[in-house]
Amino acid sequence: MDWGRAKTILIFSFVILNMILGYQLWARELKQTDLVIDTAEQIEETNRLLASKNITLAVDMPKEVPKLKELTLKYNDENMKTGEIKKLKTPVEVSAFMNKLMTREQAMKMEIPWMEKYQYDPVVSKDNLYIMNQMFEQLPLFDVRLELYEENGEITSYRQSYVEAEADAGQKSQKVFPAYIAIRSLIENYLTEGTTIVDIRLGYHGPPFDSQTRYMVPYWRVATNRTPVYYIPALTGGGVEVSHEEWKKAKE
Repeated sequence: MDWGRAKTILIFSFVILNMILGYQLWARELKQTDLVIDTAEQIEETNRLLASKNITLAVDMPKEVPKLKELTLKYNDENMKTGEIKKLKTPVEVSAFMNKLMTREQAMKMEIPWMEKYQYDPVVSKDNLYIMNQMFEQLPLFDVRLELYEENGEITSYRQSYVEAEADAGQKSQKVFPAYIAIRSLIENYLTEGTTIVDIRLGYHGPPFDSQTRYMVPYWRVATNRTPVYYIPALTGGGVEVSHEEWKKAKE
């Protein structure tokens, strides 16, 4: 065997491999740079559209674009599906509930199952009604709620929906569309001049079912100082759903 020739071939192969790896790294960096530039341009274009229609964006534009899947939701308890209003044995002062430092003892006094799995939603709450969304991996299930009813400064009763949620194991995760794409769709087709956008939130939403199982997919929820509220599919970017539910209007 010609060891000198073999050594030369080995060195040459090593150099070629380094060149390939270097090119792949350069191409990846170039792609990421182009993506950042393109995103900045798209956001700037969205800001121009907002200004052209005198639409105010009163919140920060979300920047996250996580990879998500569809969810399967199961109601293990029929009562958690129908949402029967129940009285609290011991009413809780609203001031204690609204305080983020609410103690564990105070929360336990409310005697509401799985309360730690919900998060307060000020956008959809109304006078004398505080609404919380069940959370799944830090994202809200917009249609699975805990409603707290106030009387004379105290929370006296509640209505609760609760599900067991899991991502579809057989489905591949998909990156959601950026929030600015959802906003541009609304600006061009739905929002009227003078509207103020007061909330943009990523979460899960889906149609109701009569069975014990239902499905939800990622949506951007956009709330304004006017009704209705809009749901935009976060995996497709199209097919805006308009909700005419009476939402709490933001103070201007």
